[in-house]
Amino acid sequence: MQTTFNNYKVFRISKFVLLLLLITISDDSFAQSSEFDRMLDRYELQFRLPKGYEREDSRIEIINGISDHLRALAQTKLKSKDGNMLIAISVQPIDTTRDEAFVKSNGDIWNRNRNYIPFNQKYNTFPLVFSRGIYNADVAGTWNLVPFRAIPILSKDENCRVIFLHKDNMVDVEIYHFYSNITQEQLAKRLRRLQSMIYFKKDRNK
Repeated sequence: MQTTFNNYKVFRISKFVLLLLLITISDDSFAQSSEFDRMLDRYELQFRLPKGYEREDSRIEIINGISDHLRALAQTKLKSKDGNMLIAISVQPIDTTRDEAFVKSNGDIWNRNRNYIPFNQKYNTFPLVFSRGIYNADVAGTWNLVPFRAIPILSKDENCRVIFLHKDNMVDVEIYHFYSNITQEQLAKRLRRLQSMIYFKKDRNK
């Protein structure tokens, strides 16, 4: 009888130790996952590291050279092995619950679903069939960021092409392609190859 009781105690203790171990492993895995990875999971984004690039998860401040104001906070960067391009990706949640508290200088209420529009710069949106077909986004488009020359991201003579992906009431994804020493034709080819790098997963109800 005593032996049976002792065996039961050992079994209970073993289960408790196993549970603690599983919790510890789970916590460690969460801690090791980067902010960028958590954003991908939260907003159902698919990401593939493109060939010829190395990924480093660290925050990068993207400053608009026209306004000298912070444009975005990127959570990861990808640097091409040839050193001619650095891609910074920013995932920005949209909080529409605070729209009524955000009033523009002309008295209009700011629509946070328009955050993808750059300040005082021209931008182009892609056709809807392209935005949905390639990125599964409600709106997608492009514009040219004027880099903040005082703090270069890639090099002192860098330029930057931005691709933005928008999901209504959910999130904006901004992909900053800093580049130097490549022609516009070479840039266009690189951007085409990078189209499948990040996109929204298919809607669950479709």
